Amino acid sequence: MTIVRTFAKGILLSAAMFGTAMAQQDPGVRAGSPGAGGPLPGLTNTETLFFAGALARFEAVDSVSGTNNDAPAGVINGTGLGPRFNLNSCAGCHAQPVTGGTSPAVNPQIGVATLDGANNHIPPFIRQDGPAREVRFKSDGGVHELFTIAGRSDAAGFNYSGNDGTITRFGWKAQNKSLLMFSGEAYNVEIGVTNELFPNEREYDSSCQYNTLPEDFSNLTNSGVSNSPASNYASDIINFAAFARLSAPPTPIQDTASIAKGRKQFTDIGCSACHIQQHTTGQSTYTKQSNVTYFPYSDFQLHDMGGALADGISQGNASGTQFRTAPLWGIGQRIFFLHDGRTKDLLQAILAHDGEASQVISNFNGLSSGQKQDILNFLRGL
Repeated sequence: MTIVRTFAKGILLSAAMFGTAMAQQDPGVRAGSPGAGGPLPGLTNTETLFFAGALARFEAVDSVSGTNNDAPAGVINGTGLGPRFNLNSCAGCHAQPVTGGTSPAVNPQIGVATLDGANNHIPPFIRQDGPAREVRFKSDGGVHELFTIAGRSDAAGFNYSGNDGTITRFGWKAQNKSLLMFSGEAYNVEIGVTNELFPNEREYDSSCQYNTLPEDFSNLTNSGVSNSPASNYASDIINFAAFARLSAPPTPIQDTASIAKGRKQFTDIGCSACHIQQHTTGQSTYTKQSNVTYFPYSDFQLHDMGGALADGISQGNASGTQFRTAPLWGIGQRIFFLHDGRTKDLLQAILAHDGEASQVISNFNGLSSGQKQDILNFLRGL
């Protein structure tokens, strides 16, 4: 039995507000400016250049050997795709509403499945209008890629990890220790690119080994692909982590009366016990990131969400019913919700909460229709 999981791990954003209705309704994805996607304000020039270089690497499109120019003009054409993979670019899955966000409305996995002559079958849970997804088996909890590079014009033959025990906070089940570990694992299991953290191919057929390993590594000379020497010397996964670290938080829209009431109701019924509004950073080596108050609406901890949301996957100390509290900043412009992207309706995503959240949902159900709508409007404003 397999479990599918959406790439709704993003950094980003908001949605159009309607007034209180008799029957509460998700206002839907907000139009207009994303209000996100740029660097943190106040970075030094050197750090800003590093962000730009890291963004370019995050948007790079990989092929097997770099001989196929799969990237559009102005985008880096990378190497090391496969032998097994889910997509050929980090930014392909993290695209809504801008690079670094969540799954786009049109699933890029459909097109990449047969790109350059690849002969992959598209499974039924991957849809053109659905979220980009990864698959985990209940038997081992690991990511199993959907596609292979077999048949691609740049692949000549047939195609066919633990933490240190300390607190971890990255990933759906908070299974990764750091942005770097998260980036290294994702580059390996989603795109198939070996790197200095995950240096081995996940396919052992020798006929599928096309490149020296690892395929992504620290450069000993300046690669010259950006205006940031730090980015140019660093590996892709260092750049991916830097892109996430240096990205500005999403900007919520201006309060309306309904949003203000919804924020209060959100706290009053208990949602903020786990979706904690604000935290303060510790000391950081990066400009203006020390002792900064930020508003993720998460406690970054694991919680039992009950059987309806269970995926049956255990990772580290997290059981099949436990998930890290999803940060809500940027939820206003998110299209797909929950770990497997099962719904586009924010109201249904709320009602799917169970387990530790059962009393909170009971409180939510006890609200008037207008009060529920205020909460939906508040969330779509984040």
